[in-house]
Amino acid sequence: MIGNVQSFHTPVDPSVKRQMQESVFRLMTAIAYRTSQDPRIWCEEVRGAEGGREYSWSDFRGHSVYLLDLYISLQFDVACETQLLALRSLLLNQISSPQPFRTNATWWQDVYLPTAVDAFTCGFTSSKLEDFDFVSHDLRENFNTDAFKQKLWYLIGNYLNSIYKQRENNNRRLDFDSGLYIPFLDKYTGGDYTVTNQMRVGFPTYLGRSIWFLFHAMGQRIADSSCTDQAMLDDLFERSRIWLTFFATLHPCPFCREHFLSHVSVNDRFASDPLNNEAIRYYPIEHLLLGGVEGTLAGKVSAIKSSDKNSLAIFFWKLHNAVTSSVEMGCSCFTEEIEDKDPYNCVFDPTNTTQIRYPRMGRVFPVTKRFEFILTTNHNYTLFDDSRSQLETSIKKITSIDNLTLRIELWKYWNNGTKISETSQNQVTELTTEIEKMTNSFLQLGILQQQYSHNETLSCAKLTEQLSALKSRDNITTPDPTKIARLSDKCAKYLTDSACNKQYPLPPTPSPTPTVNSTQDNIQQSVSNQLSSNLFLLVSLIILLSYLY
Repeated sequence: MIGNVQSFHTPVDPSVKRQMQESVFRLMTAIAYRTSQDPRIWCEEVRGAEGGREYSWSDFRGHSVYLLDLYISLQFDVACETQLLALRSLLLNQISSPQPFRTNATWWQDVYLPTAVDAFTCGFTSSKLEDFDFVSHDLRENFNTDAFKQKLWYLIGNYLNSIYKQRENNNRRLDFDSGLYIPFLDKYTGGDYTVTNQMRVGFPTYLGRSIWFLFHAMGQRIADSSCTDQAMLDDLFERSRIWLTFFATLHPCPFCREHFLSHVSVNDRFASDPLNNEAIRYYPIEHLLLGGVEGTLAGKVSAIKSSDKNSLAIFFWKLHNAVTSSVEMGCSCFTEEIEDKDPYNCVFDPTNTTQIRYPRMGRVFPVTKRFEFILTTNHNYTLFDDSRSQLETSIKKITSIDNLTLRIELWKYWNNGTKISETSQNQVTELTTEIEKMTNSFLQLGILQQQYSHNETLSCAKLTEQLSALKSRDNITTPDPTKIARLSDKCAKYLTDSACNKQYPLPPTPSPTPTVNSTQDNIQQSVSNQLSSNLFLLVSLIILLSYLY
């Protein structure tokens, strides 16, 4: 049983190198698929709707180049450097967008996909059908002699054999074709999943864990380094901020992308209700105050600083908990979590408009009961217990300061610029101090190192050399996080409520009970209206009689 629980976080080959190969490949090909579609604009989950947000070629190209620069420079896969540089060169030289896949599939299936597959399969030699319990049906033909299909299975097989696959919707759990997840395979498998837009590249079960692993491993690689060259670190962190800004506009799950851009990254400032919004109900306070009180994507990204090598890793920890707090599996209270002790218990009361604690389910990792058996691979429970013990004092202090009045004041500041009171400003200052204490305690636990550290030491000299060599970025416009447009009002009719708000709907605000004075006012108004009506009838009768006589 413990093995089954462990498998949620531990694939067949748990090495950081293998997981990074899979993660970067899945992310890049998933975004490529969105970019290859026609039309490629989305209003949340509705494709082609007027006013939608685009998956643009220029952003995809920029994101890919910056991601590859970091992946190569941080030496996640030194053996694959030649192939990775070939993929970077391909994208850098392809300035104009290729035709959509349905119009002309050649570039996507014959150029891009084989180059990407080669770039992320170093270390793989060959395999045969008999090496596996199963291989997906669409790859089986000539598998033993087709090196390309073997590489594809190397990149997708772990997912199709995982518990994550079995968390897909009920009617999709027994669909195992690789072409449902790796785009542009129609030519190689005889299928039509790409051309008929049936891909599952945006499924959180498929891509969610890969993206978070990529984020955490990237942050931890920098945190673990012994590099001290400040100019080099400035360059490295600047590229990290640019890459993240590109990613914000390109998440391959359209709903997830919009949730991040319109809610998470801006503290839900565009909500219409000062109580029924995600900043009030779900996000941990350390996310709301990430980068200060500004509450914007630019403000949050500014917390990633070259003066602190842990800052990228901490940014992803806080962001991951914020996203988890406001998505379906994250905001759901597990039974043991409802019964857990304060401050780790999950408060479940969907009718309570003044929650006991804000948020209902914040800073999930690593202290909630769902992580009890998966923090370590050797079934040692002490890391979970140590985490709760070491963080308890800080979390209780933060919880005692965090309150509804403060959150509403902050939200009104983000929403319309309403001034924050002196009392709330003092609470923010106090919270900032306590959050820093909690963050330092979390770092001392070593949980991120235990799960995401690469076993190959990073060469600072090679890092400096690579960053210097990877300077060419022809026709790539650096994104400005302050200029990411708000979703057009034309999309409003397509937007849906979040899964968490559906689970925890606030009751409708009751109409105010009439007071004695208001009742008397209503009676007086009614009498006045009746007199006016009678007077009108009398005048009308007099006029009518004048015509008769």
